[in-house]
Amino acid sequence: MEKIVRNPLPFLYLIKPSPAGYRYTVLFQNAIPTREIFSRISAQRVLARSRPAERILLHTHPNEVIALSLIYSQPDQLMGFITEKINYQKLHLIITVIEYLPNGSKEPARKTARAFKNHSLVIWQHPSVIAASKTIYSALKLIKNLNDIVKND
Repeated sequence: MEKIVRNPLPFLYLIKPSPAGYRYTVLFQNAIPTREIFSRISAQRVLARSRPAERILLHTHPNEVIALSLIYSQPDQLMGFITEKINYQKLHLIITVIEYLPNGSKEPARKTARAFKNHSLVIWQHPSVIAASKTIYSALKLIKNLNDIVKND
């Protein structure tokens, strides 16, 4: 994760969603979007309506958060642990956990989009963390803060 913090561009591809619908443009020629693309575009549309200043969605796979989500197999258990850590450290992270769902279906897209109406960080149980923010740097910082919280336990 430290390499990404120092120089994020080699680790990213950018997706520019259309204002309406599920059309998108991949801005780096060799990048191939995964089946998770529908979740990202759905979340982007929700952000455009509810928090238009937050145009960045950053999807990562931070080791410590993913490991912890394997230990706490239920989303409410994981959320309880993280909430306790956040409260103890007096941090302000608006976070939620979504249970594992197969990628590429409509259900993860719907749940992710709904989650971003009120949250800046969404953990997909087991595989990843997505952050919404105004800049790539601030989104990465949200994820790094979350990862550091769970790493110190």
